Amino acid sequence: MYSRDDQPSYRHSGLYTRSRARRTRTGCLTCRTRKVKCDEAPGRCRNCERINLECKWPEVQPTTAKARSNNSSRQSRQVSCCACRIARCRCSRERPACFHCRDRGIVCDYEATGDDQQLAPTVAFDVMPSSTEQSPNEVFIASPDHREASVIDRNDYIPRAVLDEHINAFFHYVYPAQANAFVHRGTLLRDVQAGQVNRVLILALCAVASRFLPSSDSSTLPVPDPPVAQNWAREAKAMLLIGEEMTTSTVAAALLLARYDIHAGRFETAWILSSIACRTALALGLHRQDDSNDQGLTWVEQETRRRLFWACYCLDRMMSTGVPEFGLIRTERVRIQLPCEDHYFLFGVPCITPVPDLEGETELGASGEVGLFGHYVQLTGIRHMILECTRHPTDETPPWEENSVFARCLRKITAWRRTLLPQFQLVANTVYARLAQNQLTATVMLHVMYHQCMLDLHRLALPGFPESLPLATLAQAPPGWVQHHRSECVDHARRIGGIFDTLAGYISTDDLILLDTSLPIYLFEAMRVQIQWLFMLPSEARAEAVPQLQSECEKLMPFVERAAKYFRQGQWLLREMRKMLSRHGIPIRGLEPSQSETSGIQTPHHPWRRRIHNLKHDPREDEQPPAVQNIGLQSPPRQENEMDAGQLEISTHPFNANRLSLSPLINGSAFDREIALGQDHQGDITPDIGSFMTLFGGWMADGMEAGVGNHID
Repeated sequence: MYSRDDQPSYRHSGLYTRSRARRTRTGCLTCRTRKVKCDEAPGRCRNCERINLECKWPEVQPTTAKARSNNSSRQSRQVSCCACRIARCRCSRERPACFHCRDRGIVCDYEATGDDQQLAPTVAFDVMPSSTEQSPNEVFIASPDHREASVIDRNDYIPRAVLDEHINAFFHYVYPAQANAFVHRGTLLRDVQAGQVNRVLILALCAVASRFLPSSDSSTLPVPDPPVAQNWAREAKAMLLIGEEMTTSTVAAALLLARYDIHAGRFETAWILSSIACRTALALGLHRQDDSNDQGLTWVEQETRRRLFWACYCLDRMMSTGVPEFGLIRTERVRIQLPCEDHYFLFGVPCITPVPDLEGETELGASGEVGLFGHYVQLTGIRHMILECTRHPTDETPPWEENSVFARCLRKITAWRRTLLPQFQLVANTVYARLAQNQLTATVMLHVMYHQCMLDLHRLALPGFPESLPLATLAQAPPGWVQHHRSECVDHARRIGGIFDTLAGYISTDDLILLDTSLPIYLFEAMRVQIQWLFMLPSEARAEAVPQLQSECEKLMPFVERAAKYFRQGQWLLREMRKMLSRHGIPIRGLEPSQSETSGIQTPHHPWRRRIHNLKHDPREDEQPPAVQNIGLQSPPRQENEMDAGQLEISTHPFNANRLSLSPLINGSAFDREIALGQDHQGDITPDIGSFMTLFGGWMADGMEAGVGNHID
């Protein structure tokens, strides 16, 4: 037995050595307090970012003029940027941004080097307020004296010049489109100057506007999703979820973040953010207009509340895609005025607009005080009625009856178009005026959306779509009803292209960019309907219709290509358009499909289409159709006993006028019936998917009906 004194000393004998890690003092204060190793990433380290902690760094004391005068060698030495000094890394000292900041996508800022130089005012977020008067959710204008006490971080610090650039980009590119006109510019700039703007709101605004700013190495091409914008959006979402207060700024920030994710193609998170915005708006009572809610508010503040709710309504209806169970807002309880003209809102001129009966039977007359935003709200409600009527019908009344939901939708959309005032028409004076006011995109999209609504409504009579009526129902239609609505559907699809012909008569459309996320969807639908109609024509009439369809596609494709530079779903739809045209052999100038676009059915790339593909389990998906080898119109692959598509045309027999010829559909094979309905299953465009927004609704509906709870991978 060894005694304590007799035990061998491993520590001193060299048999046991313990290596002690070198302790550094350059990490963030949070990691040093937690006694964990910090990777010293500039701005916010990975440890703090992973567990969502506040990453604190030692304050950087600026070099005073007295200290610089004591050392002549340091006076001539160029100072590193603030971010590199905090991270204790070597700075390249390049202006306006060093290599380190450019590589990581963070703000590069330099301190002034002379006593006579004044620092430009900056906007910073005070993470640790020095007084109880400053809220952590507010932005202040940092003066040179206050800058010493502020924590400079890539998420907590935005220079004033950068903020002004993003605010201007927001009001130029984002504000005019769809239902985004809910931020009052004068109020926002006033709060920024006073340092009282909400932090979550300004982060969300900068994130959604950054997509439309040119990159640092190019003056024309935008950055699709800059890293700094991702950081802003990530922090805004975290603050939105953990926030304890519900204010109108919360609603505005949730709407902007949802729009940011829609632009990036992240519809699953946009779905959640839209729910947050809608429920918060309902909890704040923005859907009601009474004295208790508006007490003590100016007219601009009251109009801002109304616009916030209408923006929530439009987003809710867009995300629900006509599925009644997905909508959060009940229109029978909404009793507020429509948004007014934008110049009234901008200058704070009080006006009274009508209270609409959205999704009801009451038709709204013409009103000169209702602006583009108000008309977009009306069309959104009408489109929701149409989608609910055509894709999720609950009315068993035949559509040709006067008391049917179909007839009610048709009357409502027709009344809206009839009462549209001249200032919203696409005539010369209006086009030039809207272009000067940066409202041309919203004006054009009103007309595109109108024709898309008519297209969706009349598509009931066109075979090959999910909303197509059964053949047994079409056989009972009055004489001429089927042919009339088919012709109307194709006519409105062509009129969408006619809108751009009208614009080309007044302005140059060669470089015209319409920044609306719905535009690629509507143009895709217009092309799909015309292609479907082409294959329903008799064989001898197809060759004559090809040049017209080719001209229409060549006219629409450039607008989709330009929108695809800014929106992720535009890129998806552009690829689908090219595949669709190449598989049907429709020649388009400048269109050179790759092998992957002409090699038959492929596994969908994005998760929603993969979800639909797995749920359907269509055995014919494994059949590889022949690739298009030659440029020219290619008919769908024919099999034995296949009927000619021309047999779908209306019979001209006097006793069966305008009736469908049903014999090949009843007596033919299953493939014959699907060919007759236009369901050729070519390409990877699933026939029952109308658009990517509809795709999301279809995914949710299929998942709910099948009871499948798998997440989106």
